[in-house]
Amino acid sequence: MIDAFGALLPEGEYLPLLLDVEPRLIVPGKEGDYFSGEQVDAWGIDQFWGLPEHPRTRYYRTFETAVDADAHLYEFVVPMVPPTWNERERVEEYVALVKRGTVPTAVAISTLDVCVSSGVK
Repeated sequence: MIDAFGALLPEGEYLPLLLDVEPRLIVPGKEGDYFSGEQVDAWGIDQFWGLPEHPRTRYYRTFETAVDADAHLYEFVVPMVPPTWNERERVEEYVALVKRGTVPTAVAISTLDVCVSSGVK
């Protein structure tokens, strides 16, 4: 996998990982939504609109952990296209494969976005 995809990446420092992930589908504004939950707790609501940020798409939460007393790591999987763009037949092929016991594999490149709170809300 590293040989196949490594050539596509710009030169830099990477940490390759092979992980098992159980994504949880999140609907913006509903239970589990980071943007109307943890983000509001940490940063408050948008001062102009008076509302939480809105990701404008359903997304998946996968992993989260406390890094230290003042930091937390959240991991999200966000579709690159609207689900309505997916080819229904292709989705059904994957559903059938999973029902037969095939474990799907995905390749993802992620970035770490470090935000620091000023402590002012």
